[in-house]
Amino acid sequence: MSVPTLPAPSDRHAALAGLVETTRELMLAAGTTDLQPDRIREAERLLAEATRILGERRRPRINRPAFGAGWADQSRDEPIHLAPYNPLCIPLAVIIEGSRASAVLTPEALHEGPPDHFHGGFSAAILDQVLGYLVFAQGTPAVTARLDLVYLKGIRLDEPIEVVGEITSVAGRKIHADGWITQYGERAIEARGLFMRPRLSAPAGQDEESRP
Repeated sequence: MSVPTLPAPSDRHAALAGLVETTRELMLAAGTTDLQPDRIREAERLLAEATRILGERRRPRINRPAFGAGWADQSRDEPIHLAPYNPLCIPLAVIIEGSRASAVLTPEALHEGPPDHFHGGFSAAILDQVLGYLVFAQGTPAVTARLDLVYLKGIRLDEPIEVVGEITSVAGRKIHADGWITQYGERAIEARGLFMRPRLSAPAGQDEESRP
């Protein structure tokens, strides 16, 4: 089975990554600004012009990294940067070591749920991302079939967290993986995921009992 690889970014993709990073900084600034109304309206006018320029030519979907053969090997040599061209996603640099993946993140005001705490929905999303890429890096394209989370304690904003994932078992088309988020050395969230290979990727001779 061909396993994807990330090629060196083109000038266009490098420009897109820079634009998306600036957009994330803008989102944080827009959500936390304490300027007077006249300055806010001035910024709004500038943003409207930038939106007009960017909207001159659009794709139907978000830009995505291109993948090719050898991606799994590359993911073991350097961090994989998730969602570099999607400003809505929380950026993560994921390190994959065998059947284990990890990433470090400092949640900020833009990610707030309860006052001064990380939003639980964002934590679920990044656990799904890390576990999904871990499965993919094994040379096993699969989709999330189930993700169960247990919230043990709140996660404070502006303090680093670690996101970890481990593959626990593989049986036919089913891949099980556990994940967790820690802060201050203690687990705050635990997750258990089930990922499924597409039927066409199932090993030859697989019996019906291994199918969902």
